[in-house]
Formats: sequence, structure tokens, C-alpha cells
Amino acid sequence: MDKTRFDHGIEIVGEGLDVTGAADFNSAFNVDGAATFTSTVDVTGESTLGRLHYGGTVTNASTTLTIARALTAAEVCDSSVITVNSAAVDATVSAASLDITLPSTTTLWADCLESDGDQVRFWFLNLSPTAATTTQIVAGTGMDLLEPDDSSDHDVEIAGGARALIEITRVDGMETGTLDAIATVVDFSAAD
Repeated sequence: MDKTRFDHGIEIVGEGLDVTGAADFNSAFNVDGAATFTSTVDVTGESTLGRLHYGGTVTNASTTLTIARALTAAEVCDSSVITVNSAAVDATVSAASLDITLPSTTTLWADCLESDGDQVRFWFLNLSPTAATTTQIVAGTGMDLLEPDDSSDHDVEIAGGARALIEITRVDGMETGTLDAIATVVDFSAAD
């Protein structure tokens, strides 16, 4: 099917417009009502947003973290919150004390970090009822794992009841082909 071209614009009123294939807009594209996109939206150039709401799911990586576990690229790319021990209610549970390894950069590139400079971030919650238990965040293959320089322990451990904000940024060719992402972990504890 040939393309239809409108050289002087088009206005659609009433029920709106449904597009089931690709749509290219080489000029201004204004939407006065709600717009829903159910697939990937690529924007090249500047974007001005009045308010931005991030989506994502809450993923329970483990109700009793008794063995070390690696997160998948899908979990990291699709979740705004990842928890461990979130179903534990007994204070005697001593789980959530082992490693959580971030995905390798190659799997993240295939899922969501497709271009240099792309970022993904999520909250990590250690909901273990035992405050003394800790979960250590481990870098995935190809990552440079960082935490704030003023940290006293320098081991990226998230204690039971604590939370951390984790952000992964793709940086191609950062270190002679061995590292191509920066993963930052900022640990938080309750203030009240």
C-alpha cells in the first residue's frame, strides 16, 4: 500500500485516530487529548514534558532469599521496584542475606538499554524482618558498580528493612571493552 501524504496538515476530530503500523511525523505533532502508545516510542531530538510519570511493576525477586540470585534483564528493565523477602512475616527468618547479581550488560542491551547513554533505574527493597540480615548487590558482567564515596562500608550491602536506588547507564567503550555500563547504588534507611 502506498503512503498518503498531507502537505498542509490534517485535523482529526471525533473518535480519534488508530494507527496499527509505523507512523512517521516529520513536522510538529500536537495532541490535545490523551494519547496511548502500546509499543515502543522513539523520540529523536528534544522533548518538552509538563509532567512525567514513570511506569513499571513491583517484582518480588524472592520471598526467602536463601541462595544467591541473579536478576534478569526483563526484571530490571520492566520493574520500578524489586523486593526480596517481601512475604516474610516471621522475625526468625534469616534470609535476604545473600547476593543479588545485576544482569550482564549484553542482556540489558538486548532488552532495554539499546543505545549509548540509555538508563534504567529502580528501587531495591530488602524487606527482611531481621534488620541484621544484609543483601549484597553484585555487578553484572560488564558493569562498573559504584556507591557514594562517603560510605563507611564500601560493600553495597542493603540491610534488612533498608532500601536502595539502583541506576544503570550504558557507556560504550568505557574501559577497553571490559566495562560498558555504570551501575550506581545509593542505600537509604528509614528516617522516621
